[in-house]
Amino acid sequence: MAAAASIGTVTIVNRSTNATEQNLGILKSALEKRLAECAKGPTRYEMQVSVDNYKLANYAAVLLIGDQHEISANVKMVDPATRDVAGEYYVQEITAGGGLIGAARLSGGAGGISSDFATSVCRRVFSAKA
Repeated sequence: MAAAASIGTVTIVNRSTNATEQNLGILKSALEKRLAECAKGPTRYEMQVSVDNYKLANYAAVLLIGDQHEISANVKMVDPATRDVAGEYYVQEITAGGGLIGAARLSGGAGGISSDFATSVCRRVFSAKA
């Protein structure tokens, strides 16, 4: 299915208590951009992303003991005509770090973890290389 699939729309459902509308918008944009690069098949699906966990690191904690950004979500590929689920995947992306190097690594905030999550979706769902 992956080689023949492309994405017509991305829908985000928030099931996390930590995600803001702004951060979910950043996630949706990152997914749309990355999926346009990795999902180029002729069959268009709707992608439903149900976000279970959305956590951004606390930079004070990063410097002192280490912390992490994390997005975890259930990703469904849905046929828009029949509403049948063509595929379902659980995708989790974690970027962790500590100290000054960790702070630099985590400096991308919501944009960085959203881009990393979108790349993980491409790898997991479409077997695309990064």
